[in-house]
Amino acid sequence: MTPSAYDVAQRLSGSRRVSVSGGWYRLRGICHGGESLPGSLAIRDFRDGGIAVKCWKNCDRQRIMGALERTTGWKLGGSKQAVRGNSSTPLRTPASSHRPRQAHHLRLWAMRNRIPFDPSHPARLWAAQRSLYWAQIPWPDSVQWLDSSFIHPLHQGAGAIVAAFAPPHAWLSAWPRLPQPSAVELISVDGSGAPAFDRPEGKGGRSKRTYGIRTGALCLLGEPRPEVAAGLVLAEGIADALSLAARETDTVAALGGTSGMATGELDGYFQGFHRIKVVADSDIAGVAGARAIRRRLGSQRVKAVTIGNADDPADAAAIEGIPDIEDLEPIREFAADLRDEGLPSWEAARQAIQLVR
Repeated sequence: MTPSAYDVAQRLSGSRRVSVSGGWYRLRGICHGGESLPGSLAIRDFRDGGIAVKCWKNCDRQRIMGALERTTGWKLGGSKQAVRGNSSTPLRTPASSHRPRQAHHLRLWAMRNRIPFDPSHPARLWAAQRSLYWAQIPWPDSVQWLDSSFIHPLHQGAGAIVAAFAPPHAWLSAWPRLPQPSAVELISVDGSGAPAFDRPEGKGGRSKRTYGIRTGALCLLGEPRPEVAAGLVLAEGIADALSLAARETDTVAALGGTSGMATGELDGYFQGFHRIKVVADSDIAGVAGARAIRRRLGSQRVKAVTIGNADDPADAAAIEGIPDIEDLEPIREFAADLRDEGLPSWEAARQAIQLVR
């Protein structure tokens, strides 16, 4: 399916807000060199398919579409005419056929539930099998649960761990609440916490699937404000991030792979933290991504490590294990103090269990 104007705008927006007016998405003028947002290029959907473009510097459609395709890596196609900046051509409404696809990740996120303390819950079993997170405290609100009935009629398991990804500005604006995600990642599991397909394998089933636009986004577990956080720890996947969040008081971010490390689109946000640790997977892509961040941001700021006896942080957690806490009372008391200081309950518990135990 050809990407929509929304898809293109989200892919090009990085960590900055895209201005939307009358269905038009304002972008940097990549067709003529670019500038800061809101830019001199706008795009929107035609009613009958394809993308309408408008440039206030009077670039023609061929030039604009070529720039969009080179920058996004997508084949956008279409032969319709550009709308010039001084044109009086009526602006059409976005194609209604795109709306359900664009909003699907938000509908999934709206159906989520917090993960209960019940040790027999599939998400708790999934975490317990690899010693990812403390059993006695709530999970970060950015990682919750989605029942299989909301995912697919032929889902092969009990449901999915669902993680919210959003650009940095969204986390900062919403804190201490959650932002509206730009993407969600689903990790499907069965009733025992083992991996499951989200539909039959013969019908393209996967154990992990992402909906929405994850480019320029991350999943945060902890304080998003660089000036307040103790530091930032970067990991690739959700399981990795959970395992690190249970063992580090710094803010932990899952990047959903190595692309967020390699491209540099999140560097502006990363630079606000006075210390950054990248805990890379021990494969070629993971090591290369960690080195790329360290090279761009400097060795004084970034510490890049791998875990010698494991493939990734989640595997290391399984080897190391995580102890039960026998006396929760001092942890509860400290968490209450942290809540009084403005931390959400899950973050207060995460900090308290590590600082008091």
